[in-house]
Amino acid sequence: MRFPAATLLAVAFFAGTAQAQTPQSVVELLAAGYDIINVSPIAESYAVFLEKDDTVVICQIGFKDGAFSTDRCYPLDR
Repeated sequence: MRFPAATLLAVAFFAGTAQAQTPQSVVELLAAGYDIINVSPIAESYAVFLEKDDTVVICQIGFKDGAFSTDRCYPLDR
């Protein structure tokens, strides 16, 4: 199942203010107790969905120089 890039843009638009308070690394989120609930490919990157309590965070990660790098993370509240 492909996750449309337009959805990520919409998330970025509406969640921009909360981004400053959200860890910007999948590793940081996992260390904070978040669980990975889904991974979806987007062109040459991936959308990683993480969940803790009632908060879902979407991180866009890419593959650069032989390693994964987190590009952006956006929180969503239920």
